Amino acid sequence: MMKKFLASLHIVILGLIPAGALAGSGQINISKAWIQEAPPSSTVHGGFMTILNRGDEAMTITSVESPSYEEVQMHKSEEKDGMASMIRQKELKIPAHSVLELKPGSYHLMLMKPEKKMKAGDEVKLIIHFSNGEQISQIATVQKKSDAMSGMDHSTHMDHSMH
Repeated sequence: MMKKFLASLHIVILGLIPAGALAGSGQINISKAWIQEAPPSSTVHGGFMTILNRGDEAMTITSVESPSYEEVQMHKSEEKDGMASMIRQKELKIPAHSVLELKPGSYHLMLMKPEKKMKAGDEVKLIIHFSNGEQISQIATVQKKSDAMSGMDHSTHMDHSMH
């Protein structure tokens, strides 16, 4: 009887923990994932999100993929001597107990060659790969830049798996 009670209590407690807090080792939480709506003729979209590393160890993103795009690259925008440039990143490090913001004008994703025209409200699955073998699937919502910058966050769906 006590075992059954404890098992059901465990399920109730797990139901109260935000999904992001259960990511693999429990140290990564992703929020505010969005993709900027682009003109219909555009074959490249920018992807943004906030990644929180709650753990005691640094985490490294080695790649990102999406079934909705032919290719996803990680970039950093920089301005040097009045010239803006994007530098491709082989990996993105998130130090322990830190936040990495992928945002316009900084680190971001470049999503290339969408399978269809993306418009505001569409949801896109992103699969984020870490150097420790962990993968996190995250849903990003296509938004107009003005909506995303005003704090709308429709990226509450995620699932986590270890591979």
